[in-house]
Amino acid sequence: MGKIHDRFKAQVQLVHQQPAPRQYLLHGGRTVGKSYAVRIARLLNTLDSMRRTPNLGTMERHSTMQGLAGEAKKLGLKGRWNMLCNRTQCLAPDAVFYNRGSYAFYCASCARELNRVNARDAERLGDGGPLLRQIVNAEEAADLHCMP
Repeated sequence: MGKIHDRFKAQVQLVHQQPAPRQYLLHGGRTVGKSYAVRIARLLNTLDSMRRTPNLGTMERHSTMQGLAGEAKKLGLKGRWNMLCNRTQCLAPDAVFYNRGSYAFYCASCARELNRVNARDAERLGDGGPLLRQIVNAEEAADLHCMP
């Protein structure tokens, strides 16, 4: 549960080599301002605390995840290669499975489920492959025009 929090928190760290203005290092080596880093940290803390709460009601969980998904999308973390899963109720890290229908990336468990449920959609695309396929490197993801 803390995997996503630890991973992104380590990536949103202060860059000490740049004295002013203070900038933060984000996933992929991109530097961002403090307010952006604070928003990411707040999102990840909320996601972690929600996942740690075992007795969270269905409606409360659903509405919280919808809010988190909206914020993750605004921050550019959702549905991107090696970031957060595009599925609203998941938001797991390591989204490396590309959906040829939605042009977004999903985690391994959501990709398996979507491939199982949407087999006919994959057939309609005509190339015989699954709807979601794994992208193994950043160059291949960039070729899909999905990288930040």
